[in-house]
Amino acid sequence: MSKIKVGKKSYEEKEVKKNILKLNILSFVLIFLIIYSSAFAFNLAIIGILALLLIISILSANEFKSALRVKASDQKKVEQDVEQKYETFNVAGTSFRQKEIKMLISGTDDFYDCNSVKKFNESFAFDKVYKYTFNIKEVSVQPEQGGKYDGAMRVELDGVHVGYIKKDDIERFEVMANLHLAYGVIAVVKGGPFKELKSDPFSGEEYILSREDDFYVILKYKIK
Repeated sequence: MSKIKVGKKSYEEKEVKKNILKLNILSFVLIFLIIYSSAFAFNLAIIGILALLLIISILSANEFKSALRVKASDQKKVEQDVEQKYETFNVAGTSFRQKEIKMLISGTDDFYDCNSVKKFNESFAFDKVYKYTFNIKEVSVQPEQGGKYDGAMRVELDGVHVGYIKKDDIERFEVMANLHLAYGVIAVVKGGPFKELKSDPFSGEEYILSREDDFYVILKYKIK
């Protein structure tokens, strides 16, 4: 989790929220003491000190709140940028090319062997942890020449034919390609054996489920 900078110090988001709560409580206490002191005509110096502490408390709380708002705003901008800067294409026909996709496996995920519910909970929440990893270096999308799929958009990863751009996506892909909008592409390959954190609907007890998916491919084109 990224830190939130407040003044010269950095805090976890939970710490920021706790500090805001503490400062709000302190402010209410100081307001009560000022009212109580004024009602019973306490020394003006004491009332002045309490008022000064109240101002410091309110300003500090506002500083923490402002940092929290900036953090939330920055996160929203990042999410919007990611969404706006990529065109995503699901590759069709991968179910017929499972052996070919398996040839692209570059290694295994060390975390896959973990059987600790606690570690899964802390590190991956409810995401699937796939056994195999892929390190694709070259992506090629070209019109198929001749044969049954003549004119279809053929997808190759590191020289291996893995499928086609979906028929419904071809027009969108061609517009993007013809206008030279894309200047980078990422191939996301997933599938094979995986582990996933599940929860028993009756007892609420969490456990690790092992299953297997078909391999699939997603192309993410970065847009100018």
